[in-house]
Amino acid sequence: MKKKSFLGSMIICATLVTLLFAACKKEEASNATAAAATESNVVALNGSSSIAGLITKSDADALRSAYLKTAGANATEYIKFNIKDLASYLNTMQSKYNADEIYVNFGVYDAKTAPDKSYIGRTTIFFTTNNKKKGVVGNIVLNDGPDDDPNSLNHGTIYP
Repeated sequence: MKKKSFLGSMIICATLVTLLFAACKKEEASNATAAAATESNVVALNGSSSIAGLITKSDADALRSAYLKTAGANATEYIKFNIKDLASYLNTMQSKYNADEIYVNFGVYDAKTAPDKSYIGRTTIFFTTNNKKKGVVGNIVLNDGPDDDPNSLNHGTIYP
């Protein structure tokens, strides 16, 4: 009877070891898949996705640092736009003008154009598009339309 009890214990022990071994292998495979997915996400964000021109954080930091060295005191460091407003602008310009290009224009606020007096003399950016409905090549602001037809976007917040 002791032999049967010993043999039964060995079978149970072997079964438990097999189950633990299988569970460990399954967890290793799961961790490897998660690590691979994380790595591919990082690679995709660093320029291998379908968005041409994406840059790394270190490249963005280098560009910003170089700009700040040459910009001078009280220069505009960046301008914040709301993604919803920007997406709405792009969608409107695509439907209104059949636009397929966007231009990021630089400007300086004066007393007439500044939304706030503290912005006078500050650098800003504004967006324009092309107008494929009229066959205009290039920037709509430089080549198209009456002044009363709003087709440029500029209402970002300047920092600092």
